Amino acid sequence: MNIKDTVNQQIKKWVEGESIHNPVTDECTPDYSCCKPNLQAEKSVRMRYAKAWEEKDNGTVDKMLEMFLAEAINDFCKTNFPENLELGEIAFVELTAQEALNKKDLH
Repeated sequence: MNIKDTVNQQIKKWVEGESIHNPVTDECTPDYSCCKPNLQAEKSVRMRYAKAWEEKDNGTVDKMLEMFLAEAINDFCKTNFPENLELGEIAFVELTAQEALNKKDLH
């Protein structure tokens, strides 16, 4: 199985709710839920990402990856700096999940 196939399998399983860290590429799922289950995105969001991935819509994929990374950073900050939650709120990107999804019709 080549690398592209392993990534495609990982995304397919992730959309269905099975978050698996890719052992071939050593990559997390797009939302990092393979390593941090509490970060798993809603199924509709996972489906939107998978559709953009399949269609090679790199702009949407990139925006959604930014959104997922911002969520992971916010989670990290809230976990490690609970006395200073503003740090998590402004950590990386001003882009909220809803803004990212509204940037482009992903339906």
